[in-house]
Amino acid sequence: MAEEKNPRQFIWGILLVLAGAGVCYRIPQVIEKIEQISSVSWFARICLYLMGIILIGSGSQKIFAHFRKIDIKD
Repeated sequence: MAEEKNPRQFIWGILLVLAGAGVCYRIPQVIEKIEQISSVSWFARICLYLMGIILIGSGSQKIFAHFRKIDIKD
């Protein structure tokens, strides 16, 4: 018996990947503003890239889980 696939989870996965890509795209512009204010811009850069990677990873995990076949034996 196959488990029902929820299309909302697939859409949510796509949105997470796009949000992560958007974060990674915007980091250079944001870091320029942070460098003027703070001397620990390397820490902010690491945190922002980590957040983008986590978003992309969790979104791709949801997308792959949507296409994976799950058979549950009764």
